[in-house]
Amino acid sequence: MRFFLSGVVDAEVGDAFSQARTRVETRLNKAVGAKNYGTALDLIAVIPVISSRLSKWERRLFQRSKRAADYRLHIPYEQFRRSNAQEREKLLAQNALAAISDLDRKAKAARLDFDGARLAGDIKRLFKLTEQPNSTPHRTRARAPQQLNRRAARAGERGR
Repeated sequence: MRFFLSGVVDAEVGDAFSQARTRVETRLNKAVGAKNYGTALDLIAVIPVISSRLSKWERRLFQRSKRAADYRLHIPYEQFRRSNAQEREKLLAQNALAAISDLDRKAKAARLDFDGARLAGDIKRLFKLTEQPNSTPHRTRARAPQQLNRRAARAGERGR
């Protein structure tokens, strides 16, 4: 497995991002590159969006046929700008963890071979992380119980 880090960043934080990105990408690939986390993924592209001008646009793409993922999750601009070098690296690692968490959810739903929990644990230990303050979980619309009952009834009618 290989990580690719890039970014959609404002010019004001571009140099700081570049330095942190290089260190995080190198550490990630050295630590987890040779390990086996399943056959579902070969490449995870983590491309944080760090901008004071862009909306909180995100992309969560898992290309199963190519065994690749492209995640563009938001990191708060002011938080990144005010952070020191070590904190910036942690923000990037937390962004990668948020992507892995979502990939793990998608892989489990599709019954694919991906050990996201073990990968996340390895990254948490590597960067000494305990929480994910900037993670943005995937939101699904909750269905009301009566909607679920109607769907089940319709499915039963079709089966007769």
